[in-house]
Amino acid sequence: CVVFQHDYSPSEEDKHIISIIASALASEETRRKSSGDLKKRLDYEKLLSRISALAVNAEDLMEFYNEILADMGETLHVCRSYVFTYNRENCTVSNISEWCAPDISPQINNMQNQPVNEALWWLETMEQGGYICYEKIDDIPDQWAKEFLKKQDILSVLTVPLFARKDYYGFVGFDMCRMERRWPDEDLELLLSISRIISSVIERHLREKALEETKERNSAL
Repeated sequence: CVVFQHDYSPSEEDKHIISIIASALASEETRRKSSGDLKKRLDYEKLLSRISALAVNAEDLMEFYNEILADMGETLHVCRSYVFTYNRENCTVSNISEWCAPDISPQINNMQNQPVNEALWWLETMEQGGYICYEKIDDIPDQWAKEFLKKQDILSVLTVPLFARKDYYGFVGFDMCRMERRWPDEDLELLLSISRIISSVIERHLREKALEETKERNSAL
């Protein structure tokens, strides 16, 4: 847009020059966007590579969670990243590991042994292999979940389920608290890939635990 301070009728040459400038600006904007998209893809690929490498040698689940959640949170520039586990015996969920950005209030102490009897929409979505992805908390169809998330100052949320031996194990997710965030497909795909890596580590630890328990029982005979 060009504004003239006095009456002036642009010539065809003026219009041609303005058109050239507009095209140049558009090309630069496209180049910047392409460059930003490429950097984001590379950052996500590096994150997946690092998490995969950690998963291979993960001996302590909590150390594994703590390390990857920090890496995930910093790479995606979210406010919180976390892992919750589901206790089928007493129908509760607990936050077992959480990373928070600077100046973001931790919620892990408030998220222990939370009953799911009022969060059936969330539980059913996770158990069926779905995901919860909302830019605006007010768009969530479940009133209880909406109010529960607002109490934690959450403006946008993205969570996907974790499975072990085909059973629902819990979920991993991100919160945005400073501003709302639209979750593009690449964010969801990345988190789904990470959830599969985490699930594989959980399954390996469950197998190792079962094997150790079998050895102890046999030794006791």
